[in-house]
Amino acid sequence: MKSSNKIIAIIIIFLSCYIVEAGADIIYLKNGRLIKGLIKRENSREVVLELGFGTIKLSPEEIKAVWRSSPEEAELIRAEWQKYKRVETDVRQPKKEAVSGEAGISKTNEGILVNALLNNKVKASLILDTGAYGVLLSKKIGKELGIDTKDARKSVIEKVTMADGREAEARMMVLNSVAVEGVEAKNVEGAILLGDEINYDGLLGRSFLNKFSFQIDSANKKLILKEQKPQDVLEKTKYFNVIYPSDWEKSIEGEKLTIIGPALPETESGIRKPYIIIEKDKDAADMNFAKEIKEWFARQSSHPDVKNKMLKLLDESFQKSNPQIGFISSVFEEKPNAIMVGWMYLFKKFDEKVYKVQFIKKDPSVGSYSLEFVCVDKYFNEYLPVFNKCRESFTSNE
Repeated sequence: MKSSNKIIAIIIIFLSCYIVEAGADIIYLKNGRLIKGLIKRENSREVVLELGFGTIKLSPEEIKAVWRSSPEEAELIRAEWQKYKRVETDVRQPKKEAVSGEAGISKTNEGILVNALLNNKVKASLILDTGAYGVLLSKKIGKELGIDTKDARKSVIEKVTMADGREAEARMMVLNSVAVEGVEAKNVEGAILLGDEINYDGLLGRSFLNKFSFQIDSANKKLILKEQKPQDVLEKTKYFNVIYPSDWEKSIEGEKLTIIGPALPETESGIRKPYIIIEKDKDAADMNFAKEIKEWFARQSSHPDVKNKMLKLLDESFQKSNPQIGFISSVFEEKPNAIMVGWMYLFKKFDEKVYKVQFIKKDPSVGSYSLEFVCVDKYFNEYLPVFNKCRESFTSNE
Protein backbone atom coordinates (compact mmCIF):
# COMPACT_ATOMS: atom_id res chain seq x y z
CA MET A 1 0.00 0.00 0.00
CA LYS A 2 1.38 3.44 -0.94
CA SER A 3 0.77 5.01 2.47
CA SER A 4 2.53 2.08 4.21
CA ASN A 5 5.71 2.68 2.21
CA LYS A 6 5.63 6.37 3.05
CA ILE A 7 5.16 5.82 6.76
CA ILE A 8 8.37 3.77 7.09
CA ALA A 9 10.37 6.75 5.85
CA ILE A 10 8.44 9.11 8.14
CA ILE A 11 9.12 6.94 11.18
CA ILE A 12 12.86 6.75 10.47
CA ILE A 13 13.22 10.49 9.84
CA PHE A 14 11.17 11.49 12.85
CA LEU A 15 12.68 9.16 15.40
CA SER A 16 16.22 10.05 14.38
CA CYS A 17 15.38 13.70 15.19
CA TYR A 18 13.67 13.19 18.54
CA ILE A 19 16.51 14.70 20.59
CA VAL A 20 17.37 18.19 19.43
CA GLU A 21 20.99 18.13 18.34
CA ALA A 22 21.57 21.58 16.90
CA GLY A 23 23.19 23.74 19.57
CA ALA A 24 23.06 21.12 22.34
CA ASP A 25 25.79 20.79 24.97
CA ILE A 26 28.07 17.92 23.99
CA ILE A 27 30.04 15.92 26.57
CA TYR A 28 32.93 13.92 25.13
CA LEU A 29 33.78 10.94 27.33
CA LYS A 30 37.21 9.40 27.77
CA ASN A 31 35.90 6.06 26.48
CA GLY A 32 35.31 7.64 23.04
CA ARG A 33 31.55 8.15 23.33
CA LEU A 34 29.66 11.42 23.44
CA ILE A 35 26.35 12.51 24.98
CA LYS A 36 24.19 15.44 23.84
CA GLY A 37 21.80 17.41 26.00
CA LEU A 38 21.85 20.46 28.30
CA ILE A 39 24.07 20.72 31.36
CA LYS A 40 21.72 21.16 34.32
CA ARG A 41 24.28 21.25 37.15
CA GLU A 42 28.02 20.81 37.54
CA ASN A 43 30.49 20.91 40.40
CA SER A 44 33.71 19.21 41.49
CA ARG A 45 31.85 15.95 42.23
CA GLU A 46 29.42 15.54 39.34
CA VAL A 47 28.01 16.84 36.07
CA VAL A 48 24.25 16.41 35.54
CA LEU A 49 23.11 16.42 31.91
CA GLU A 50 19.44 16.89 31.04
CA LEU A 51 18.27 14.87 28.02
CA GLY A 52 14.68 16.09 27.72
CA PHE A 53 13.30 12.71 28.75
CA GLY A 54 15.66 11.99 31.66
CA THR A 55 18.97 12.94 33.25
CA ILE A 56 22.40 11.38 33.56
CA LYS A 57 25.00 12.02 36.25
CA LEU A 58 28.67 11.83 35.31
CA SER A 59 31.81 12.23 37.36
CA PRO A 60 34.40 14.74 36.06
CA GLU A 61 36.94 11.89 35.81
CA GLU A 62 34.86 10.32 33.01
CA ILE A 63 34.84 13.51 30.90
CA LYS A 64 37.45 14.39 28.31
CA ALA A 65 35.97 17.64 26.97
CA VAL A 66 32.77 19.69 26.87
CA TRP A 67 31.26 21.79 24.07
CA ARG A 68 28.71 24.28 25.41
CA SER A 69 25.70 25.78 23.68
CA SER A 70 24.82 29.46 23.80
CA PRO A 71 21.95 30.67 26.08
CA GLU A 72 19.83 31.33 22.98
CA GLU A 73 20.41 27.79 21.66
CA ALA A 74 19.63 26.26 25.06
CA GLU A 75 16.36 28.22 25.23
CA LEU A 76 15.28 26.89 21.82
CA ILE A 77 16.04 23.31 22.86
CA ARG A 78 14.08 23.63 26.10
CA ALA A 79 11.14 25.08 24.17
CA GLU A 80 11.18 22.03 21.88
CA TRP A 81 11.32 19.66 24.85
CA GLN A 82 8.41 21.50 26.46
CA LYS A 83 6.15 20.50 23.56
CA TYR A 84 6.26 16.95 24.88
CA LYS A 85 5.25 18.04 28.41
CA ARG A 86 1.94 19.76 27.66
CA VAL A 87 -0.54 17.83 29.73
CA GLU A 88 -4.32 17.71 29.95
CA THR A 89 -5.83 14.32 30.85
CA ASP A 90 -4.97 10.67 30.25
CA VAL A 91 -6.29 9.33 26.93
CA ARG A 92 -5.97 5.71 28.07
CA GLN A 93 -4.16 3.85 30.80
CA PRO A 94 -1.08 1.92 29.66
CA LYS A 95 -0.85 -1.80 30.16
CA LYS A 96 0.88 -2.69 33.43
CA GLU A 97 4.16 -3.59 31.84
CA ALA A 98 6.64 -0.84 32.75
CA VAL A 99 6.92 -0.29 36.50
CA SER A 100 9.19 1.84 38.66
CA GLY A 101 12.40 0.52 40.14
CA GLU A 102 16.16 0.72 40.34
CA ALA A 103 18.81 -1.32 38.59
CA GLY A 104 22.46 -1.72 39.35
CA ILE A 105 24.98 -0.64 36.75
CA SER A 106 28.70 -1.23 36.24
CA LYS A 107 31.38 0.62 34.30
CA THR A 108 33.65 -0.77 31.62
CA ASN A 109 35.87 0.73 28.95
CA GLU A 110 32.87 0.50 26.60
CA GLY A 111 30.54 2.47 28.90
CA ILE A 112 27.86 1.83 31.54
CA LEU A 113 26.56 -1.76 31.57
CA VAL A 114 23.19 -3.08 32.73
CA ASN A 115 21.99 -6.66 32.85
CA ALA A 116 18.84 -7.30 30.84
CA LEU A 117 16.54 -10.23 30.14
CA LEU A 118 15.22 -10.29 26.57
CA ASN A 119 11.94 -12.02 25.64
CA ASN A 120 11.94 -13.65 29.10
CA LYS A 121 14.68 -16.07 28.05
CA VAL A 122 17.99 -14.51 26.92
CA LYS A 123 20.34 -12.72 29.30
CA ALA A 124 22.43 -9.88 27.88
CA SER A 125 24.79 -7.21 29.22
CA LEU A 126 23.87 -4.02 27.39
CA ILE A 127 25.65 -0.68 27.24
CA LEU A 128 23.43 2.28 28.12
CA ASP A 129 23.35 4.56 25.09
CA THR A 130 20.93 7.49 25.31
CA GLY A 131 21.90 8.50 21.77
CA ALA A 132 20.73 5.21 20.25
CA TYR A 133 17.04 4.99 19.38
CA GLY A 134 16.51 1.26 19.66
CA VAL A 135 17.98 -1.75 21.41
CA LEU A 136 20.85 -2.77 19.15
CA LEU A 137 21.92 -6.39 19.59
CA SER A 138 24.84 -8.48 18.38
CA LYS A 139 24.39 -11.32 15.91
CA LYS A 140 25.22 -13.76 18.73
CA ILE A 141 22.34 -12.52 20.92
CA GLY A 142 20.09 -12.58 17.86
CA LYS A 143 20.79 -16.28 17.41
CA GLU A 144 20.05 -16.96 21.08
CA LEU A 145 16.71 -15.22 20.55
CA GLY A 146 16.03 -17.57 17.64
CA ILE A 147 16.53 -14.98 14.91
CA ASP A 148 18.55 -16.28 11.98
CA THR A 149 20.22 -13.29 10.33
CA LYS A 150 20.83 -15.39 7.20
CA ASP A 151 17.11 -15.00 6.50
CA ALA A 152 17.10 -11.33 7.44
CA ARG A 153 16.63 -10.21 3.82
CA LYS A 154 13.03 -11.31 4.15
CA SER A 155 12.50 -8.67 6.83
CA VAL A 156 13.04 -4.93 7.27
CA ILE A 157 16.73 -4.06 6.81
CA GLU A 158 18.09 -0.63 7.71
CA LYS A 159 21.44 1.11 8.05
CA VAL A 160 22.36 1.86 11.67
CA THR A 161 25.15 4.14 12.87
CA MET A 162 27.59 2.70 15.38
CA ALA A 163 29.06 4.72 18.29
CA ASP A 164 32.29 5.29 16.35
CA GLY A 165 30.42 6.64 13.31
CA ARG A 166 30.54 3.46 11.18
CA GLU A 167 27.42 2.32 9.39
CA ALA A 168 26.21 -1.26 9.59
CA GLU A 169 23.24 -3.27 8.33
CA ALA A 170 20.73 -4.56 10.84
CA ARG A 171 17.45 -6.43 10.85
CA MET A 172 14.73 -4.34 12.48
CA MET A 173 12.57 -6.23 14.95
CA VAL A 174 10.40 -5.90 18.05
CA LEU A 175 11.37 -7.50 21.36
CA ASN A 176 8.31 -8.85 23.13
CA SER A 177 9.88 -7.98 26.47
CA VAL A 178 12.95 -6.19 27.85
CA ALA A 179 13.45 -6.46 31.63
CA VAL A 180 16.19 -4.76 33.61
CA GLU A 181 16.27 -6.28 37.12
CA GLY A 182 12.50 -6.79 37.13
CA VAL A 183 11.60 -3.47 35.51
CA GLU A 184 9.91 -4.59 32.30
CA ALA A 185 8.73 -2.97 29.09
CA LYS A 186 6.77 -4.72 26.34
CA ASN A 187 7.07 -4.39 22.55
CA VAL A 188 10.43 -2.64 22.47
CA GLU A 189 11.89 -1.77 19.08
CA GLY A 190 15.32 -3.13 18.34
CA ALA A 191 17.69 -4.38 15.69
CA ILE A 192 20.00 -7.37 15.16
CA LEU A 193 23.32 -6.61 13.49
CA LEU A 194 23.93 -8.74 10.42
CA GLY A 195 27.72 -8.58 10.76
CA ASP A 196 30.31 -8.75 13.53
CA GLU A 197 30.65 -5.01 14.13
CA ILE A 198 30.58 -5.31 17.95
CA ASN A 199 32.21 -7.73 20.39
CA TYR A 200 29.70 -7.14 23.20
CA ASP A 201 25.99 -8.00 23.59
CA GLY A 202 24.52 -4.71 22.47
CA LEU A 203 23.16 -1.26 23.35
CA LEU A 204 20.15 -0.27 25.46
CA GLY A 205 18.68 2.78 23.76
CA ARG A 206 15.68 5.09 23.92
CA SER A 207 13.05 2.63 22.70
CA PHE A 208 13.35 1.14 26.22
CA LEU A 209 14.38 4.24 28.19
CA ASN A 210 11.63 6.45 26.76
CA LYS A 211 9.02 4.27 28.43
CA PHE A 212 10.25 5.68 31.73
CA SER A 213 11.33 8.88 33.39
CA PHE A 214 14.87 7.79 34.15
CA GLN A 215 18.00 8.95 35.90
CA ILE A 216 21.47 7.51 35.53
CA ASP A 217 23.37 7.96 38.80
CA SER A 218 26.90 7.11 37.76
CA ALA A 219 28.44 7.87 41.17
CA ASN A 220 26.14 5.47 43.05
CA LYS A 221 26.02 2.95 40.18
CA LYS A 222 22.22 3.07 39.78
CA LEU A 223 19.75 3.35 36.93
CA ILE A 224 16.53 4.80 38.39
CA LEU A 225 13.40 4.12 36.32
CA LYS A 226 9.95 5.62 36.98
CA GLU A 227 6.84 4.62 35.07
CA GLN A 228 5.42 7.24 32.71
CA LYS A 229 1.72 7.45 31.90
CA PRO A 230 0.63 8.85 28.53
CA GLN A 231 -1.15 12.20 28.68
CA ASP A 232 -3.19 14.15 26.15
CA VAL A 233 -1.28 16.68 24.06
CA LEU A 234 -3.09 19.49 22.25
CA GLU A 235 -1.35 20.01 18.90
CA LYS A 236 -1.95 23.40 17.29
CA THR A 237 -1.08 23.72 13.61
CA LYS A 238 -1.72 26.49 11.12
CA TYR A 239 -4.89 24.88 9.79
CA PHE A 240 -6.29 22.73 12.60
CA ASN A 241 -6.08 21.65 16.26
CA VAL A 242 -6.19 18.07 17.48
CA ILE A 243 -5.59 16.08 20.67
CA TYR A 244 -3.41 12.96 20.75
CA PRO A 245 -1.62 10.92 23.47
CA SER A 246 1.92 11.90 24.44
CA ASP A 247 3.28 8.37 23.94
CA TRP A 248 2.58 8.65 20.19
CA GLU A 249 5.33 10.29 18.12
CA LYS A 250 4.52 13.16 15.76
CA SER A 251 5.87 14.41 12.45
CA ILE A 252 4.72 17.59 10.69
CA GLU A 253 5.29 18.03 6.98
CA GLY A 254 3.72 21.15 5.50
CA GLU A 255 -0.02 20.88 6.12
CA LYS A 256 0.14 17.21 7.19
CA LEU A 257 0.43 15.91 10.76
CA THR A 258 1.43 12.26 11.18
CA ILE A 259 1.00 10.63 14.60
CA ILE A 260 2.83 7.31 15.02
CA GLY A 261 1.89 4.80 17.70
CA PRO A 262 3.89 2.17 19.57
CA ALA A 263 5.51 -0.80 17.91
CA LEU A 264 3.31 -3.88 17.54
CA PRO A 265 4.53 -7.46 17.81
CA GLU A 266 6.49 -8.38 14.69
CA THR A 267 4.62 -9.71 11.67
CA GLU A 268 5.80 -11.37 8.47
CA SER A 269 6.14 -7.99 6.78
CA GLY A 270 8.33 -6.57 9.55
CA ILE A 271 7.79 -3.92 12.22
CA ARG A 272 4.32 -2.43 12.18
CA LYS A 273 2.94 0.62 13.99
CA PRO A 274 -0.53 2.14 14.05
CA TYR A 275 -0.56 5.65 12.63
CA ILE A 276 -2.89 8.57 12.01
CA ILE A 277 -2.53 11.15 9.24
CA ILE A 278 -4.38 14.48 9.50
CA GLU A 279 -4.14 16.98 6.66
CA LYS A 280 -5.89 19.78 4.83
CA ASP A 281 -7.17 18.44 1.51
CA LYS A 282 -5.53 19.99 -1.55
CA ASP A 283 -5.69 17.11 -4.03
CA ALA A 284 -8.08 17.80 -6.94
CA ALA A 285 -9.83 14.45 -6.49
CA ASP A 286 -10.48 15.14 -2.80
CA MET A 287 -11.76 18.62 -3.55
CA ASN A 288 -14.07 17.35 -6.29
CA PHE A 289 -15.37 14.68 -3.93
CA ALA A 290 -16.01 17.33 -1.25
CA LYS A 291 -17.98 19.38 -3.75
CA GLU A 292 -20.01 16.34 -4.76
CA ILE A 293 -20.78 15.51 -1.11
CA LYS A 294 -22.02 19.06 -0.54
CA GLU A 295 -24.31 18.74 -3.55
CA TRP A 296 -25.63 15.37 -2.33
CA PHE A 297 -26.24 16.80 1.12
CA ALA A 298 -28.04 19.87 -0.26
CA ARG A 299 -30.44 17.59 -2.14
CA GLN A 300 -31.03 15.27 0.85
CA SER A 301 -30.87 17.69 3.82
CA SER A 302 -34.65 18.18 4.03
CA HIS A 303 -35.36 14.45 3.93
CA PRO A 304 -36.37 12.96 7.34
CA ASP A 305 -34.05 10.00 6.77
CA VAL A 306 -31.09 12.06 5.54
CA LYS A 307 -28.47 9.99 7.39
CA ASN A 308 -29.43 6.67 5.79
CA LYS A 309 -29.82 8.36 2.40
CA MET A 310 -26.26 9.70 2.63
CA LEU A 311 -24.87 6.39 3.90
CA LYS A 312 -26.41 4.57 0.95
CA LEU A 313 -24.83 7.01 -1.48
CA LEU A 314 -21.44 6.64 0.25
CA ASP A 315 -21.66 2.84 0.14
CA GLU A 316 -22.38 2.90 -3.58
CA SER A 317 -19.64 5.44 -4.24
CA PHE A 318 -16.98 3.43 -2.38
CA GLN A 319 -17.84 0.05 -3.86
CA LYS A 320 -17.88 1.47 -7.37
CA SER A 321 -14.42 3.10 -7.07
CA ASN A 322 -12.67 0.45 -4.90
CA PRO A 323 -13.78 -3.03 -6.00
CA GLN A 324 -10.54 -4.71 -4.85
CA ILE A 325 -10.68 -3.50 -1.23
CA GLY A 326 -12.66 -5.15 1.55
CA PHE A 327 -15.39 -2.62 2.31
CA ILE A 328 -16.70 -2.65 5.92
CA SER A 329 -18.92 0.38 6.49
CA SER A 330 -19.57 4.04 5.69
CA VAL A 331 -19.71 6.98 8.10
CA PHE A 332 -21.90 10.08 7.97
CA GLU A 333 -22.50 12.76 10.59
CA GLU A 334 -23.79 16.30 10.28
CA LYS A 335 -21.99 18.85 12.43
CA PRO A 336 -22.85 22.55 12.92
CA ASN A 337 -20.24 23.81 10.43
CA ALA A 338 -19.23 20.68 8.56
CA ILE A 339 -20.30 17.35 7.08
CA MET A 340 -18.29 14.33 8.24
CA VAL A 341 -18.18 11.39 5.84
CA GLY A 342 -15.91 8.38 5.62
CA TRP A 343 -15.33 4.66 5.35
CA MET A 344 -13.80 1.74 7.14
CA TYR A 345 -12.19 -0.89 4.93
CA LEU A 346 -9.56 -3.64 4.90
CA PHE A 347 -6.41 -3.89 2.78
CA LYS A 348 -6.22 -7.68 2.70
CA LYS A 349 -2.77 -7.76 1.11
CA PHE A 350 -1.23 -5.96 4.09
CA ASP A 351 -3.73 -7.17 6.72
CA GLU A 352 -4.36 -3.51 7.56
CA LYS A 353 -7.66 -1.92 8.48
CA VAL A 354 -8.22 1.71 7.48
CA TYR A 355 -10.67 4.20 8.92
CA LYS A 356 -10.75 7.42 6.89
CA VAL A 357 -13.03 10.38 7.51
CA GLN A 358 -13.30 13.69 5.71
CA PHE A 359 -14.53 16.89 7.37
CA ILE A 360 -16.12 18.97 4.59
CA LYS A 361 -16.81 22.57 5.58
CA LYS A 362 -20.31 23.83 4.80
CA ASP A 363 -18.85 27.25 4.07
CA PRO A 364 -18.38 27.30 0.26
CA SER A 365 -15.21 29.42 0.52
CA VAL A 366 -13.16 26.72 2.29
CA GLY A 367 -12.35 23.09 1.57
CA SER A 368 -12.03 19.94 3.62
CA TYR A 369 -9.74 17.94 5.91
CA SER A 370 -8.92 14.22 5.98
CA LEU A 371 -8.19 12.06 9.03
CA GLU A 372 -6.93 8.54 8.32
CA PHE A 373 -6.19 5.78 10.83
CA VAL A 374 -4.25 2.69 9.70
CA CYS A 375 -3.49 -0.32 11.90
CA VAL A 376 -2.87 -4.05 11.62
CA ASP A 377 -6.34 -5.63 11.76
CA LYS A 378 -5.59 -7.70 14.88
CA TYR A 379 -4.80 -4.58 16.96
CA PHE A 380 -7.19 -2.14 15.26
CA ASN A 381 -9.81 -2.07 18.04
CA GLU A 382 -7.14 -1.66 20.73
CA TYR A 383 -5.94 1.65 19.24
CA LEU A 384 -9.23 2.84 17.73
CA PRO A 385 -10.00 4.96 20.86
CA VAL A 386 -6.92 7.08 20.06
CA PHE A 387 -8.28 7.87 16.59
CA ASN A 388 -11.75 8.55 17.97
CA LYS A 389 -10.19 11.00 20.43
CA CYS A 390 -8.44 12.79 17.54
CA ARG A 391 -11.62 12.84 15.48
CA GLU A 392 -13.78 14.16 18.32
CA SER A 393 -11.24 16.85 19.26
CA PHE A 394 -10.57 18.04 15.71
CA THR A 395 -11.26 21.72 15.03
CA SER A 396 -10.40 23.88 12.03
CA ASN A 397 -8.48 27.14 12.39
CA GLU A 398 -9.98 28.59 9.21
